[in-house]
Amino acid sequence: MQTKEIKIGETKFGKPVYFKIRDYGDTLILGRHRYGKTTIAKTIVCGASDIRPVIIISPAFSQDYDDWYGLKYLNRNAEIKNCISFLKCINNFSIKLSRFKDYDDWISLGFPDMASQYLKKLAPLKKVHNDDPNKFLKLLEELPRENIKIKEFNELHGIYLSARIDSNTYASLINRFQFLAESEFFWYPNDTRHPVKDFKEIFILNPHVLIDLEDNDEVKARAYVGVILKDLHSLLSKIRPMLVIDEADKVAPESDDFLKFPSSLRQLIDYKHKYQKLGVNMILLTQEPKLLYQKLRINPDFIISGQIEPNIIPELTKELIDKLYYDPDRNIRNFVLLNENRSAMIFNPIKCPCALKGVKEKWNGRI
Repeated sequence: MQTKEIKIGETKFGKPVYFKIRDYGDTLILGRHRYGKTTIAKTIVCGASDIRPVIIISPAFSQDYDDWYGLKYLNRNAEIKNCISFLKCINNFSIKLSRFKDYDDWISLGFPDMASQYLKKLAPLKKVHNDDPNKFLKLLEELPRENIKIKEFNELHGIYLSARIDSNTYASLINRFQFLAESEFFWYPNDTRHPVKDFKEIFILNPHVLIDLEDNDEVKARAYVGVILKDLHSLLSKIRPMLVIDEADKVAPESDDFLKFPSSLRQLIDYKHKYQKLGVNMILLTQEPKLLYQKLRINPDFIISGQIEPNIIPELTKELIDKLYYDPDRNIRNFVLLNENRSAMIFNPIKCPCALKGVKEKWNGRI
């Protein structure tokens, strides 16, 4: 895999500051709302797209999807490479309920522990429910609440349940699933408005992908990102992508209850600690680093930070943060780059590489 240095800004003395794209690693980009995190991330991914696939996941909370979408278009006035050729944008999609096949998928969807255990066993029964939420709800309603009904249920559906479901678990399971079904969390048969996407196929056929999660719903974002990252995992050694997660704290929240970790958080922990050797280069953006799971904010290879609350990230001390100057009226937004050796360079980022001015010119090649 190639490495590359990308200019991301200049010091106050005009010295260029470069970000090095390594074969693998993880980077945190931090800063408060509208400070310029996305600008720097776009500069990096534009440069990285020449040497490796780029996959961007943008939850709707970020309000930056339109900015990310701008990477499809060329701004000839930009001083640097400012768009990504052949960027496939995915939005307005749904996921079949059988794809939520693991315990942590159902935890992500807001079900308690015991309910998630039952759902993990029932979701794979596609021959019974055919991925139809209404049929699946009927299956849930048939769950045995008496010991005498267990054998009949098991024989009817070809499953093994060892105990009846208690009344509290049953009520919470039914009520929660009804709410999700009515909220269109899952794909419905003949739903042409929210088609199902095969993410494995998308990642194989498209060099660069932008996924828009649309809804401002943390539960849906965590469950969907969990499924998407599981699909991507099996392809990592083949495509070796740069993976960018905007508003990462929403899908990888701080938690001290291991049993309640959503699938998105479990996957991102694995991407940081297990899957880097497969060649994944991960960038997490957040304006609330204290809400990001602690093990994802400790010892990243690179840190790029604007003004944030000091000491949340050990390397970002109050002394260092106080050196960052912010004056948006004069287009001064100081960031600090901490490299793998933890040497610090304070810089002002270059102008947004894909500012959309004038006619949108779709770009399918290099200048």
